[in-house]
Amino acid sequence: MTSTRISGPRGLDALYYMVKDVDRARKFYEEGLGFKPTAVSDSGGWTGAEYEMPDGQTFGIGKGDGVPWRMCGGAMFSFDDVAAATARVREFGGQVHADSFDTPVCVMSWCEDTEGNTFSLHHRKDGTAG
Repeated sequence: MTSTRISGPRGLDALYYMVKDVDRARKFYEEGLGFKPTAVSDSGGWTGAEYEMPDGQTFGIGKGDGVPWRMCGGAMFSFDDVAAATARVREFGGQVHADSFDTPVCVMSWCEDTEGNTFSLHHRKDGTAG
C-alpha cells in the first residue's frame, strides 16, 4: 500500500469523440453546426480536429492508427437557438433522439452525430454558457 496522495482533477482539458470517418465528422460539425477548427492533425498516427469554444474549452474529434473506435457521449453544446441547431443535425446526416424540449432552466435536444456519438444541443435560460 502506498501513502502517495492522488490529486483530484484540475479541470477539463478537452472533450474528445473518437470517430470512424474524420472527413464526414468534420463536415457534420463544421458545416452542419458551425464549429471552426483551431487545430487539424493528419500525422503521427492521429487524424482529427480540435475546436475551441468561445468559453475557452476544447472539443475534439479524431481517429488514431491502431486505436479502436468506441462510442462516446455526454457533451452538451450551448446554442442560442436549439430548434435551428436540431434541424441542422438532421440536414447534415445526424439523428435526433429527442427533439428540442423545454425544462424550467433550459431548452435542449438529444442527438447523435454521423459517427454514432450522442450529444445534447443546449441553451440555458439565464443566458450563461460553459
